[in-house]
Amino acid sequence: MAKEKFTFKSGGREYIFWAWKGDYVNLGAGAELGIYKRLVVNGVSTEHWLVDSTNLTFPMSLKLSYNGEDIIDYNPIDKQWWITGFNPEYKDVAAGELTATFTVDFTGRESMYHDFYNTWGDDERWNFNAQTYTAIFTFK
Repeated sequence: MAKEKFTFKSGGREYIFWAWKGDYVNLGAGAELGIYKRLVVNGVSTEHWLVDSTNLTFPMSLKLSYNGEDIIDYNPIDKQWWITGFNPEYKDVAAGELTATFTVDFTGRESMYHDFYNTWGDDERWNFNAQTYTAIFTFK
């Protein structure tokens, strides 16, 4: 497995996008991206992250390639807090042999888009489009 974390602050809260890719044992080759918010108790930030599957969702898509061939192409209609896909036809695949491409559409959350861009805009793995408020992470 390979993982990446991208923390940022927006609207006085701290968030994290967390991505994984690799071999998911009996599920096969796969990848996932989720967004979480930091748990704050009595004004004190903790090390824990929370799911908010009601208020913290986005249009997301996932494409996973193995040796240049797309093995997952998932573009759900419903908004997601966590997008994931697995292909059981590809087992025992090393994470380094996979390229996951995640797209997050921040439309309607433009200030969050700008806050995320201001934190990660210099990271060459992210491609930002300020006209469509999308961020694309290519996880090689």
